[in-house]
Amino acid sequence: MSSQVTDDRIQVVYKGVRPGALAQQLREAGLSVSYEPPMELEDAGSLLAAAGVVFEVVGDTQILWSVVRAFRSRFPRAEVEAPPAPELTLEERLARLDDLMERGVITEEEHARQRTRIQEESL
Repeated sequence: MSSQVTDDRIQVVYKGVRPGALAQQLREAGLSVSYEPPMELEDAGSLLAAAGVVFEVVGDTQILWSVVRAFRSRFPRAEVEAPPAPELTLEERLARLDDLMERGVITEEEHARQRTRIQEESL
């Protein structure tokens, strides 16, 4: 699968506890992340308070959105705001689907169903 990788600088706003968890997942995905961690508060009540943090993320936007979607599913109460995910072309969507089947993530039957669905959506 060939894809063009662009290293974009994207601003991501995070509102939730433990912003370092999102930063760590972004870094583990190979993205460059910089941010100012919020000041730690001493009282127990403040541990539950949500911190607002602005991340500067540099790297492939598709990887960024993959990490953000996974993070949102694991931590549904956290708010992650970022620019809209870029639209994939029909060819890119089909190539990703082919890659999933080649890696054994989905079966041939699921591949065929999803391929038909994607092609019908593009009409």
